[in-house]
Amino acid sequence: MYKIIILKSFAVILSAIIISSCITIERNIVINEDGSGKEASTVTYERAFFDFLVSSAMAFDSVNGKSLVDSIFNENTYAGEIRDKYKKTEGITLKDVKAKFNPDSSLTLKINYTFEKIDKLASAFQTFEDTQGNLGIGKTEILFKKDGKKIHFRYKYSSGDDADSSKGLRNSLTGFFKDQKMIFNITFPYTVKTSNAHKTSGKTLTWEFEMDRMMSDTNLIDMKAELKK
Repeated sequence: MYKIIILKSFAVILSAIIISSCITIERNIVINEDGSGKEASTVTYERAFFDFLVSSAMAFDSVNGKSLVDSIFNENTYAGEIRDKYKKTEGITLKDVKAKFNPDSSLTLKINYTFEKIDKLASAFQTFEDTQGNLGIGKTEILFKKDGKKIHFRYKYSSGDDADSSKGLRNSLTGFFKDQKMIFNITFPYTVKTSNAHKTSGKTLTWEFEMDRMMSDTNLIDMKAELKK
């Protein structure tokens, strides 16, 4: 009974850390004219991250540490957690989720889903990033507004104000994310007129955000584009 309680307690901690302490994230989003669409994301956790989890597991409970470590290196732990959360998210249909440990002990997560409306991207982001955990209570604003032949797009995500109680914890995690990035590749159904994207390839715009700066900044993501039919 004690072992079960410990494992459940560690699962809660693991859930809070693993979802929000991503090392590298690449999100590939395709938006349709009606605002529906699909996303294929790839998340990579480096070996150093798992070394940290193993050390934490042993410190958490040296007696049952081996069982905790086994759960850390169980691919189903990660895929199952993502699967359960997405199934509970309205307007999101999970198509596939795979977790695989690589030869260098890093982990690659691949998530594919469709969304009914563009504002559901906010729900998907909150589900994945678990903003009630290490990043604090975040807010996502998504605009996809038609104005004659123009379409205005904006995707803004902020973690809260400077008084957010999670800010100190986010700052302490900055070192984990040095030189790592969150990348958005968004393909639109219309021609791109202007944007603040870092790269443009036809109707696909790419934004890259430095993860360490995201840990210490309140305005984490702000993507803008003006499209035309």
